[in-house]
Formats: sequence, structure tokens, C-alpha cells
Amino acid sequence: MNNFVILTKSTTTTSNMMKKATLLLAAIVIFTFKPAKAQENHYAYKSKIGIGIETDFAENTLGYGFSLQFQCPLTTHLNLTATTSRISLNSTLKVMPKRDYKYIPLKLGARYFIISQIYLAGEIGVAIETTRDKKTSFLWSPGIGSEFMVSEKSALDIGLRYESFMADPNKSFLGLRLAFNYGL
Repeated sequence: MNNFVILTKSTTTTSNMMKKATLLLAAIVIFTFKPAKAQENHYAYKSKIGIGIETDFAENTLGYGFSLQFQCPLTTHLNLTATTSRISLNSTLKVMPKRDYKYIPLKLGARYFIISQIYLAGEIGVAIETTRDKKTSFLWSPGIGSEFMVSEKSALDIGLRYESFMADPNKSFLGLRLAFNYGL
């Protein structure tokens, strides 16, 4: 019986120590990240303009380009986006005739920050071909990315997206974009 009382006191003491350690850890996390969160929110509430370079990968095709993106915040986590770019896709297979496609995509979309630096994005728009047939194609583009603050008004933006052309799915690609965003 005495052993049971000692075991109960020991378990209660261990449980209280765990509760205190958890509360202490929670307080440290809250007070450590609060100033950084305030700085991020200050940046997040501003409209931003981003200038980026990109590399695009498709089956048998390698592409490159540059882009310009405007972001306008709606809420703490949600930004509307307007993007234009210049993309060149070049055939990399030696057995096939060389094909080069150049596009100017015009897209509208949204960027939702699931946590302070990580976002999910979605855009729809048109791609205007500047070579060959000069066709215009509807496109859609889901993606994921991250913004890393480098100063109070600017951030590096790294994003990965899939871009699909409705008129010609063979020209769809996976794009990697590195951009510098500046808060206006």
C-alpha cells in the first residue's frame, strides 16, 4: 500500500513537471516569434511588385524566361496576383526537329499563405504565342512557393508551378521561378 502511495505521488509530480515544461516551452515560442510575426504582417499588408527569372521543364523541352508580378493583399493570408512573363520553350531532342515556342502569358490569380512564409498559388489566363501560328491559348497554373524577407520592404520569392495550355497540352511544363519582391 505504501508503494502505491509513493508511486502515485511520483506520477503526479512527473505530470506537473511535464505541464510546467510544456507551458514554459509555449511561452518561449510565443514571445520569440511575436516580433518576427509583426514584421512579416507589416510586409504582408502591402502591395508588392516582383521581378523574376525562371526555368521551365517539359518533356523533351527546356525553357527559360523572366516575369513581372503584382500582388495586392485582400486579407492577412490572401493576395490577388497579376502576372505577365516572356517564356521561350526549346526542344532538346536531337532526333526531333528543333522547335522553339515563345509565349507571353497574361494571368490573374491568388496566393494564399498557409503559414507565414509558405504559400499556395493558382492562376488562370491566356498565353499569346509570338512565333509560328501566333495562337492564343487558355492556361491554368497551380503552384507552391515561399517568400523569405531580406529587409523590411523586400523578400526573395521561390516558387514551383505546373502550367498547362488547354489548346496544346504537349506544351505544358513545370516552372521554377526566383524573384525579388518589393513592397510598395
